[in-house]
Amino acid sequence: MSMQPQPWPEVPASTAKVAKRAFRKGSLAMRARDELGAWCQDEAFSVTYGTRGAPGISPAQLAMITVLQFTGDLTDRQAADAVRGRLDWKYCLGLALDDEGFDFSVLSEFRSRLVAGAIIAPLRHPLLLAKQLATLDLLSEGRLVVLPTVSWHRDEYEALGVPFNRRGALLDEHLAAWRACWRDSPASFEGQHYAFRDVYVEPKPYRPEGPTMWFGGSTIHDRLLRRIVEYGHGFNPLGQPTPEELQRLDAAMRAAGRDAADLEWVGGIRGRFEGADDLADVDEALEAVPVQVARGFRSICFKPSMFTNDAADVGRLCRHVVERANALAAG
Repeated sequence: MSMQPQPWPEVPASTAKVAKRAFRKGSLAMRARDELGAWCQDEAFSVTYGTRGAPGISPAQLAMITVLQFTGDLTDRQAADAVRGRLDWKYCLGLALDDEGFDFSVLSEFRSRLVAGAIIAPLRHPLLLAKQLATLDLLSEGRLVVLPTVSWHRDEYEALGVPFNRRGALLDEHLAAWRACWRDSPASFEGQHYAFRDVYVEPKPYRPEGPTMWFGGSTIHDRLLRRIVEYGHGFNPLGQPTPEELQRLDAAMRAAGRDAADLEWVGGIRGRFEGADDLADVDEALEAVPVQVARGFRSICFKPSMFTNDAADVGRLCRHVVERANALAAG
């Protein structure tokens, strides 16, 4: 699937005429169109779409449908039916009266991402990871998100014979090698720790620059800053960065001609455990959400296994986290 950005469509005259007759006092969907106008543009989603393949449905329209869907507490199937059958939704989206809409599965695909967080890159060879990540990214049509990291656990490195004290340098070479593999055919790379020449890594990822990448750590050190500036699409710290650290990040991005606001700011919740076999209290962990939202974090990650041992309970837990996080963020 690819995206050719299009302007927000005008409401067809026939749709406007019939919808305004049917909803003489208007509706939420119609007011959203009249008062907000083109509140979202396709270009805002360019990082998640490739340039190859058949054109997809306008992501800006899908974003508006998602807002209307959650406002009305509708399932994906009900929302897709509303696009086909509700005059006020057609008015909001600028659709013709006979527009047949789309299959309901499109909505879940639009919202879903495959997050590999975290990948301890130095414990693997960069060619192996470049191949695996490119394949996953292509199969998921560009929905893969990768968080490359080094870990703090020395025993993991010793078990595999990888020098723990060189893990930062190893990760940096991974990133450079991945870029070469995803861009070139054949690809060559010459580093201090890894080297290869005339290697074919196929298939290529969905986009030439490779998967979306997040970076983070317990502190914002110089090496992390360089990785974010050169490769990063998102910032996912471990813990709460200080104001001084955020200022350093902003300055480094500006120096490179980038804007820190263009990064996806990814927060998270972590459980507190009384004992080695205990589960954490999810509501206690969620109390950290309002502070993160106030600081600009808009995506929140969590590990369900911190809060439940029952795989069948994960769906309920995720719904609870979404509802509670939204309530806390709203104040």
